[in-house]
Amino acid sequence: MVAACTPRTHEPLFQDTLREAGINAYLLEMANIRNQNAWVHQNEPERTTKKARDQVRMAVARMARNTGLHRLSAPVTQKALVVGGGLADMTAALSRRS
Repeated sequence: MVAACTPRTHEPLFQDTLREAGINAYLLEMANIRNQNAWVHQNEPERTTKKARDQVRMAVARMARNTGLHRLSAPVTQKALVVGGGLADMTAALSRRS
């Protein structure tokens, strides 16, 4: 569990470190206390600390339930790309027409 900055930029670095140590990289949980607390509540240190503690508790609780994931490979036939998730899009994606 890492309580620090944004997962957007730092999560891959931490996952690589876990992989190198022989640990499943998908067991990582991050609490973004910098962006969601330190910056937002910079003039309210007590509120910032309380919120950060809550976020860390929640991340630890999530981590306790995590199970490692494994990457899978699957053959792909590249014939079409359907963008969207509505009824018409899903119908088109499931259609067997070429």
